Amino acid sequence: MNRAKVVGALLLLLLLIVAAVAVNQFRVAGDATLTAEDEAAIYSAVVRRIYEQDDTFGGQLQPETLYIVSQSVAGADEPASGPQEHAPLSATVQQQIEGALVDLPARIIWIGHREDASHDEHGTIVNGAVVTLGTIEPQNGQRVHVAGSIYVANLAAGGRTYVVEKVEGRWEITGTTGSEWIS
Repeated sequence: MNRAKVVGALLLLLLLIVAAVAVNQFRVAGDATLTAEDEAAIYSAVVRRIYEQDDTFGGQLQPETLYIVSQSVAGADEPASGPQEHAPLSATVQQQIEGALVDLPARIIWIGHREDASHDEHGTIVNGAVVTLGTIEPQNGQRVHVAGSIYVANLAAGGRTYVVEKVEGRWEITGTTGSEWIS
């Protein structure tokens, strides 16, 4: 076998391995793929936690309008890390998130980017806050990590990575991991 065929075979093998990893990146325990319902339940848990507790105001902010960025952002918990990859949340997932959060006293508005939220000349969000969600990162078992952050103004923002687990058939936050920030 000549060298070109060996190199070609190795490249093909590498491509297959990369493809297999990409296909499995959204798998959880039992080789079950995350459904749109799972994604919505996971993201809803994170948005609810940010709105009710982790708003950088000790859970007291309760903004009238909650702007949610309509795409997951890699590194949403670390905005200083620069531009990140984005993945759009499907219309189905967005609708299910809204349905799961209908009991919150805030109006939910989906936006493409944080800058699309209504803000004043100082960058303060007018009567609201922006929530940015990270990509869902599968872990062992039925556990995922999801970054989430909130922005109200230049010195009123924060973020962290949440541990979300499927407990008795329901996705719920069981802790946090990694770094947390607040400004």
